[in-house]
Amino acid sequence: MEFYKTIFDGTLVLNTFKDPNASKNPDEDNFIMHALLTGDNGTTLMASDTLSYMEYEPGTSFSMSLSGDNKDELTTYFNKVSEGGMITDKFGIQWIVNTTKSKPLE
Repeated sequence: MEFYKTIFDGTLVLNTFKDPNASKNPDEDNFIMHALLTGDNGTTLMASDTLSYMEYEPGTSFSMSLSGDNKDELTTYFNKVSEGGMITDKFGIQWIVNTTKSKPLE
């Protein structure tokens, strides 16, 4: 999330599994249960760590989607996220970037 904060700026709030006593293993108490990155422009990203008893396959469990109507801004984000990873970022996360039309088709 710190990496994504360098791209989207904004405020990052992290809550660990220890906070609500949700971890089953003390070694995982400081894993992130809820990460919330709220960008200065209204972008919101949420994420969490995977504990040892949870299934995890890097990059195959989910993809990230970024949408908006500012093509230049989205292109800038895409270029930063894809640096060193093509359409998949350096953490193995697949991204989808979608620009919406400012007017509906007639």
